[in-house]
Amino acid sequence: MPDTSRSGGSLPLAATFDFAAYMKRPADVAAPDDFDLGDINKENCAREKHNKESLQLTRAYVAAASSAAGARNLDVGYPLRPSYAYSVEDKELLVSSDSAEKATGPLPLHFLLEIERERTKRKNLAETARNQREQERAAKDAVSSRPALGTMVMTDPRPISATISGSPPIPELWLTSLQHKVFFPLNFWLDKTLRQANDFPHSFAVTSLSNASGVAVLNVNKALSELGDEDVSNMTPGLWRQASINSLSAWKKLCPDTPRTDPGFQPTPASEYEQHVAFFANQDIFEDLEYFSIWSHLEHSLRYEIFRNHTFDINHYQMRLQVSLAAYRQARDG
Repeated sequence: MPDTSRSGGSLPLAATFDFAAYMKRPADVAAPDDFDLGDINKENCAREKHNKESLQLTRAYVAAASSAAGARNLDVGYPLRPSYAYSVEDKELLVSSDSAEKATGPLPLHFLLEIERERTKRKNLAETARNQREQERAAKDAVSSRPALGTMVMTDPRPISATISGSPPIPELWLTSLQHKVFFPLNFWLDKTLRQANDFPHSFAVTSLSNASGVAVLNVNKALSELGDEDVSNMTPGLWRQASINSLSAWKKLCPDTPRTDPGFQPTPASEYEQHVAFFANQDIFEDLEYFSIWSHLEHSLRYEIFRNHTFDINHYQMRLQVSLAAYRQARDG
């Protein structure tokens, strides 16, 4: 038995050896440029097999080391190997197409489970939308069968003041948080929430940034317990537009207002997010509730890519939206 462990240390391993960290799967790494999807699948399956065998050896070592006999003549497995990362486009392709999965070879188990979870999620969204359409159709049929006289009532009545008050100002706490890259769920930008933050600023907990002495930003975790997370079931296209416009207004306050035609123009979160909002708001399906949960799920993902310093790319957006809609329609009609 060699004195050197597969982990690189000496055998027997020290009592301070961090087995939990050693058995944690490393973060994915970029695949070589010449790898296609089939190459990535093949290599990832091999790496997953390697990792599984390594984990079995390491677990056996841990079990033996904690026994009376000890881990004599045993060693941990080789260090775990990272998987190659899948691009967003490849993930969308594999989620929406069984034939693509079959054509590019078997998937590693951990990624196959991720794909199946996403398929199940989309299937459930399609089922929810289908049920909602049926309920709306039944409600219309019920209304049309009633006598017309004496049945007219207001639906969703609002005070006149609420229709003319306009958007509230952006709270300073919101602006400071955004300036320091503390991002909120979209429902935090609704008019009613901004008014609450302006009228009762002390009702929202704050926290100090560790890297910016004295700067107080919104404690998002505590705010979530009161306002809830971003949930498509509590939003409509109109509320999405309202919150997006308010969020964009905040970005515009923080970013320089340089026209795109200016020779010195440089992209800003405001310039890119403005195009992002306009892209979704101008879609033909924007007001169609059947598709709201589909495109808003994609919008959420792309929104945070913009916030993470990516620029707006209309070709990429159109491709992602077409793939999402095709997958939904296939699940709905299939």
